[in-house]
Amino acid sequence: MQLDMDRLRKANESKPCILATWLCCIIITLITLLPVVRAQGDDTNFARWISESSSPAHWVWERYLNWSGRVFSESAAAVFIPLDQMWWRVANALMVALLIYSMIRLVSRRVTVVDVLIGYASFWLIAPGMMLNSVYWVAGSFAYLWPTALAFFASLLLVRIYRGESVRHWGWYIPVAFVASLGVEQVGLCLCAFALLTLGAYWIRNKKISIPSLVFALVSGAGIIIEMVSPGSHLRTISETKNWYPEFATMPLSSKIVRGIMWQFSYTANFMLLIIAVLIIGLLVVMAQCWCSTEVEISANSTAKGDHSVPLFNRIAIGLAGALLTVLACEDLIQIRPFLMNFSGDRLHKITSASFWTILLVCLIITVLYCAKSRMLIAFILLAGIAASAVMYFSPTIYASGPRTMFISALLFITVLHFMRSWYPSRFWYWIIGIPAAANFLHFVYAVWSNYSLSLFG
Repeated sequence: MQLDMDRLRKANESKPCILATWLCCIIITLITLLPVVRAQGDDTNFARWISESSSPAHWVWERYLNWSGRVFSESAAAVFIPLDQMWWRVANALMVALLIYSMIRLVSRRVTVVDVLIGYASFWLIAPGMMLNSVYWVAGSFAYLWPTALAFFASLLLVRIYRGESVRHWGWYIPVAFVASLGVEQVGLCLCAFALLTLGAYWIRNKKISIPSLVFALVSGAGIIIEMVSPGSHLRTISETKNWYPEFATMPLSSKIVRGIMWQFSYTANFMLLIIAVLIIGLLVVMAQCWCSTEVEISANSTAKGDHSVPLFNRIAIGLAGALLTVLACEDLIQIRPFLMNFSGDRLHKITSASFWTILLVCLIITVLYCAKSRMLIAFILLAGIAASAVMYFSPTIYASGPRTMFISALLFITVLHFMRSWYPSRFWYWIIGIPAAANFLHFVYAVWSNYSLSLFG
């Protein structure tokens, strides 16, 4: 038995086995992309406009002047849309692999076969509607999957600086960060904020400036500015305001924030419920194991003085989160869905739904931060996950963009899930992540292969 365990451990850390696992994941993703064709609308329009333009570069410049400052996303479209669809499928599958690899490396200093499998499974916790709009729609992938994958990879530099690790050859990450920040505004803002927070943390710890963090912040900030000052972005704002949000220009700031909060609650409830449920269930198991082993101090940052008060408070928080999750699971059975998932109905339904989700998310965040062994880092990630979608409060495209605007938030919450798994290793994570991910994957693949064109925006 011991010999078998040693063999499994060696295989888990074997580079050929890890490479083979990556290849299997890429091939699976590629197979799921085979039925994806160019959707009527942006995909087909882009193909026609690019073919009519004098050159791809000229088309990107025209887009910058007349519609969008997302230079990287538009450039990717200009390169790949004229090519055979298979080129996009291969590139998209590789971007998914890069995203998962970067997510794993943010959490762990090394990658094993199990890490790859769990990382790939966790990717399939993303809601089908969000996945379709962000990954399996050609134009959507250029604007969301690709910049996000590059941003996660570039963020490896910041995490290494935060951990106090050596950052030789850090210059390779800078152009990647710049390109990613030119993909979509949410990505650029997150990268710039992470760089500034890393810069501050490094200064507090070492009393000197981290040059890589400073350059990273300046470069990602430059990307945001290039996007924001685009004449096309201004024209797009005017057009989208007229079509989707006519009252946006005259609405007071407070009303925009209130509407934005209700929108964020609605999209979180509808498109991030599975991720939140897996995180809550995982934390419940973690806490149960800690209680059974009489480990009161589950966080390295806990102090002896608070050992008797904090665990009770944390038990209440995770217990309440678990109870509310159970209520959600039974909402249709006891017919209370209008009071928990209705963010656009009458005032009573809005208040009850918002209150329910506020309590649930606050309890979840309290428990995550208490269990975290690097609270500041997890707080940064959670804050970025909330802020990445909260920036939509101030955009007239809030109702036009769809669930893909929650893509970055979903990935950041999945990253938190991986941190919890790394700090509290146990085989139960395989089941907690694997079973819902497998069910979601099968449902998604069946829908895509059945009728992609009908399910794209459904």
